[in-house]
Amino acid sequence: MPAPDVRLAIEALGKFQILDQFTEGRNAYAFRARHIHLNREVFLKLYDYSDSMANDVLREPRTIVEAMRMFRSENVVELFDAEVLEIGSEKFLCLQMEFVRGESLLSLIQNEEIGQQDAVRLTAGILNGLAHLHSRRILHRDIKPANVVVTSNRTAKLTDFGSVAVLPEGQDSVIASKPSALYVPPEASGSQNGYTVRSDLYQVGMVLYELVNGPLEYNLGHYLSEQCLNQLKRAGMTFNLDDECDKSLAADAAINLLAQKQRLLGYGRRPQPYFSPQLHKIVSKACKPDPANRFRSAHEFSTRLMQANVPNWKPINEHTFRAMEWRGWDWELANGSEVVVKKSRANQSRYRRSANQHFDQLENAFVFVEFNSA
Repeated sequence: MPAPDVRLAIEALGKFQILDQFTEGRNAYAFRARHIHLNREVFLKLYDYSDSMANDVLREPRTIVEAMRMFRSENVVELFDAEVLEIGSEKFLCLQMEFVRGESLLSLIQNEEIGQQDAVRLTAGILNGLAHLHSRRILHRDIKPANVVVTSNRTAKLTDFGSVAVLPEGQDSVIASKPSALYVPPEASGSQNGYTVRSDLYQVGMVLYELVNGPLEYNLGHYLSEQCLNQLKRAGMTFNLDDECDKSLAADAAINLLAQKQRLLGYGRRPQPYFSPQLHKIVSKACKPDPANRFRSAHEFSTRLMQANVPNWKPINEHTFRAMEWRGWDWELANGSEVVVKKSRANQSRYRRSANQHFDQLENAFVFVEFNSA
């Protein structure tokens, strides 16, 4: 059904007045609306629905609704209601959520608006929201930059509950959800198909990497290198790349192969030269192929993350980087015919070259500023 028809059908229900439609993301319809009876602004997300999905999809959002009515977290978008709507001959799962004025992490990352220490703080917020869900045995299963909203006061909020699942009592895993192939943890692929608390933490590790280094390559064809295809072939998997379905399966298999070897992040996006060794270790632990080697909980992950104090580097252009207010100074690194390190008293913008500091490699200059510039 075309989007305009969905919009008109929703308004015909007499419950919502549609104010705006959003096009970010292609797996659902999204609207800003006014709930007429309650006179409040809401965010509506509509997913294709069938009766066979009732136990897997509808039950979990309703569980979250109940949990959020009792306990709220500033890092989780409030979910007001979940219901099935019949529009013509089609059915949709409609999630009615708090409308947050802000931007998605994806938008901020693509615009290079996030500094390295900013990334630490935003990730800590995501982990706080996730700890809130996990304490109620709720798994998100689709944590990625597009599913985190950042408010005007720079608070990160988890949103998009179309893939949530509730851990049954006595169990520590559920069947994996696979809406976003890049973010599927190794244990959620193939015959294993299991998803746990540590699977959510794997996805948070990926988001932290992107916050610092920029968005991964989202074109799945990027992961179909000759090397990956040859490795898949040696593993007994061959694909017809002229067939779109087979090509998609090949990309999924290649991504899983890279994740199993813990090479996916670097392959999807080269790290920034300032990527702190402290954060590299944290991301590496969060994204270990074996879940047993990852952080055990969102609290453990957050505690380790908050111990990292790193310069708030941002790229100014292709060759220049700045970190403001690091150990009493503002820093600027430029990479031209030579690596130049400059500093200025904080907020004075009077940069002068640091005396007696010479670096052959840009990465060494960043290490110096982070660890030896006190």
